Amino acid sequence: MRIVHVLAGRQAWNGIAVLARGFARAQEALGHSVRLVRFSPRAVAAADLVQVHGSWTWPVWAGVLLAVLFRKKLVLTPSGSYDPVRLAYHAWKKRLAAPVDRWCLRRADLVQATSAAEVAWIRAFEPRVKQIAVVPPGQDLPPLPSALPAPSATVRAQKRLLYLGRRHPLKGLDILEAAAQGLPLELDVQSHVFGEEKEAHFAACDALCLPSLSENFGLVVAEALARGKPVVVTDATPWEGVEAHRCGWCARGFAAPETPRQARVESLRRALAAFCGTPRRECEAMGARGRVWICRSFPWGRAARKLLRALAQTTSPEGQKMV
Repeated sequence: MRIVHVLAGRQAWNGIAVLARGFARAQEALGHSVRLVRFSPRAVAAADLVQVHGSWTWPVWAGVLLAVLFRKKLVLTPSGSYDPVRLAYHAWKKRLAAPVDRWCLRRADLVQATSAAEVAWIRAFEPRVKQIAVVPPGQDLPPLPSALPAPSATVRAQKRLLYLGRRHPLKGLDILEAAAQGLPLELDVQSHVFGEEKEAHFAACDALCLPSLSENFGLVVAEALARGKPVVVTDATPWEGVEAHRCGWCARGFAAPETPRQARVESLRRALAAFCGTPRRECEAMGARGRVWICRSFPWGRAARKLLRALAQTTSPEGQKMV
């Protein structure tokens, strides 16, 4: 099958691009022919399936329109765009563009959500969506470093907590910085790091924190767990399972919009204090359990097959050949 992914940008920092490339690699491994484009009527015309990633931008709208005009099967992957917290940012622009995005959602044969929470966001934004499938992205499992440099005395005394993400109010970095004050930890805040530099920060940390006020998936959590690092998350992310899998800590009270900021700070401080009080060897064991969880539950091949199976259920019997 010929699959075309349409996305607005392919930057290394772009989470949507990371997701699209991951699905493309997994689909190629299943034997499909895959292309990534920003705008290409010729590519869409030759495709059997068009998967459009994102929202609110003209490449997304053009990709959906081309798929409709050429009568192609269409999967729309909004990647958390209709989260009510995100809708509040640049709200007037989104209100102007909302009729176009709603039209795109209605035209899709299948809308891909990455979590149960995102299903609710999509339905609230456009109730007339044909079908939604919850398909979390997969995660590459990098090899663990064979050996790490011996930590200095300072690092041994204080654990290092990595924050890796945008400086955006949605991400809760200000809450993390307030919660970390007075605790025996070193906070490593990084935004745009990639490749070897990114791997170096992962290798040097004892855990990763994602203090988001809202999150449709939180790819960086999967990346940390895949590298054998435990995580500190909030209940506003779909990663509350880290406690059940004994590979992290979860701060409560973030999912409720009415929760006061100071209550969130105190909740996160308690989670951080639990991390600080956990012996380093137990942190390493937690990270190892997280890596096993990611390996078993988030392989890219499973994600690619699940998405194609969900699409096949929307088609005629001939559509079953797409799986």
